[in-house]
This record gives sequence, C-alpha cells and structure tokens, in this order.
Amino acid sequence: MEDIITCGHIQIADLAIHKNQGMELTYITKGRMEWVVDGEVEVVQQGDIFFTLPWQLHGSPVLQQPENEAWHILFRLPGGVRQAKPSFKYPKNLGMTAREMQRLSRVYARSKRHAWPANARIKALFPWMVQEFQSRSLLSQSNRYHLLSALLIELGRVIESEPRAELHASDSELRVAQYLESLKLCCGEEWTLDSMAQSCGVQRTRFSNLVRKLTGFTPMNHLMRVRIDRARDMLRDPQIAITEIAMSCGFSSSQYFANVFRKCVGLSPSEYREHFPELYKLEVESDAIPWRSIEEEKARVKSFQYAR
Repeated sequence: MEDIITCGHIQIADLAIHKNQGMELTYITKGRMEWVVDGEVEVVQQGDIFFTLPWQLHGSPVLQQPENEAWHILFRLPGGVRQAKPSFKYPKNLGMTAREMQRLSRVYARSKRHAWPANARIKALFPWMVQEFQSRSLLSQSNRYHLLSALLIELGRVIESEPRAELHASDSELRVAQYLESLKLCCGEEWTLDSMAQSCGVQRTRFSNLVRKLTGFTPMNHLMRVRIDRARDMLRDPQIAITEIAMSCGFSSSQYFANVFRKCVGLSPSEYREHFPELYKLEVESDAIPWRSIEEEKARVKSFQYAR
C-alpha cells in the first residue's frame, strides 16, 4: 500500500472543510490563508507551515484563495487512523523506532496550534523532499523518506521549542512582539520606522532586527502586510466603501491602495469583494463531513494549478 497520497507544489483551491485519510503538511510560499481546524481559526501567513491530523476537520472560511502557492504532502498513517489518539505510528519507510514515533506523534497530537513559522531548515527541506518524491531516480527513492522524516522532526522541534523561546526572550523582544500584535488595530496610523521603534522604546536598528527575527520581514514590509490583511477583512462587509477602507488601513489614496492590493493579492479590491462574498460555516458536525477517499484526494489535488 502506497504511503504517499499526494505531494507537489501547488496553487491551492477547493478549501471547503474536509477530512483526509492521512497527515497533511503544507508550507505556504506565497499568500495568506485563514485556516480552520476543528472550528478554530488560525491565520496562515507566507512563510508558515501547517499540519493537520486525520481526525481533524480542516478547511477555510474562504472557499477560493487563488493567490496562494504552497508545497504540500499528504501521507497515510498505518492502521487507517480516524479517531483522536494521544500518539500514533508513522510509515515504516520513515525509519523511526517505536519510541521515536511515540515521542514525535505526541508533540503533534497535543499541539493547540497548527500553523507555525517555518525555520530555514524546513524551508530547504520541503521543496527538496517534494522534488525527490517526483523523481524516478533510484537514489531519490532512497532519499525521499529520509527527508520527510527530517521534516517531521524539525517541525516537531519548532512546536516544542516555542514556549521555551518565549521564556528566554529579552525584554525588548517581548515589547516588540506586543507592539506587532497591537499593530493590527492601529495600522492605519502614519507609521514611520522611527515612530514604530519609539513606541517600543527600542533603537531603530535593534527594532528592525527584532521585527525581521519575529516576522521574517522588514518593519515597513510587515506594516504593509498587516494593512492588506485588515483590508481583506473589511472588504467582506459590502457596506464599507473601498475608499473608506483605503483610508482606514493607512493608504494615502484609493488608487494607491488598489495598486498595492493587486500586487499582494492578485486581484483588485472590488474583484476580491466580488470573488469571496460567502463565508464558510465554521461550526460543522464531524459526522456531517464525509471522509475523502484516496482517489478523491488525488483527483482534487490533480485539479489544482501547479505552481511554477
């Protein structure tokens, strides 16, 4: 029986809430998604990796998000796992001992979050792994499962290390992190690099370095991403004029807003509003969602447009 169900570099579509017969890993290289796992919404940003387990209902309140690109793999767990378990087994091809599988699976089963910032090793491993699975080379066949095993271990380390990272964060790092969280509510102000750094009581060079560490972006690039994210949310209310949204999110004109939005999202604000009018119902009974068969899952991913 084949362990790997689907694997590729795709533009994601068909995000209706569903259940898979396996464990799914997705690394977002472009775009942003609102992802739902068992009724809880998580925002998945460019540069994030997320996972879901077989028993977890997952999908998006926005049914189509064509601006996304991602590396993706869905693989079967031994025994056809369909109910929540404190630990589970991985395919034998991954070469893990029973003790290693128990330790790693518990990390995933206990995690309250499913989206995590991908570190440098994950960013390198995921494309390499997919390329090896798509190659017919004998050596690639030998290497592919080693890379999947390394990817699972690396993400497990990221999940385990986050609480400790928060405990050991410096005072200035904590202040910058708190400021970035509050920025979502005040992104419409006329922020400059100096004014942002002053709000945290941090020198601008130190501030810039910490923002890069926490987000992967420069302060001004991160601010623009926050503004676009807020604009997305506001565009779903048809009663708010696009010009009002532009001003509220800190753009100097509706035309500038439209240009930046199209560059980031791939659609104009009016096209986005028209294309995504319907929010998916988040509270869904598990029994009401059928399991996708292996054949259905393969056909679904095959219908996606593969990213370059």
